[in-house]
Amino acid sequence: MLSVSTLEHVGWDETKRDPDLALQPIAHLKRLLAPGGAALVTVPAGYHPKLDSAIRSGTIEFSSVRALRCDYPSMVWDEVAAEPTSGAKYEELTYRAEAILICCWVNNGPV
Repeated sequence: MLSVSTLEHVGWDETKRDPDLALQPIAHLKRLLAPGGAALVTVPAGYHPKLDSAIRSGTIEFSSVRALRCDYPSMVWDEVAAEPTSGAKYEELTYRAEAILICCWVNNGPV
């Protein structure tokens, strides 16, 4: 299963924002994952602060969380741990993230 910069929009891009709403589809997708299956979710850091915090704190459990951070203006992306991205900004005018959280989980249930 793959979700590229999608789930952070749930509840956040609504006229009346509901910051908690994005946590629900992630939990639902995890329940749908077949035993032995894997999912990869990317989230632009800084776009949805509550979701970012839930991922970094482990409120939403993933098998692993890493990040890519961009060095502007050189546009060089480096892999980093998720914690250093906590101050990353998201530029809404240009739709540009300074960092992207990369979250993976594996359903280790019976195959």
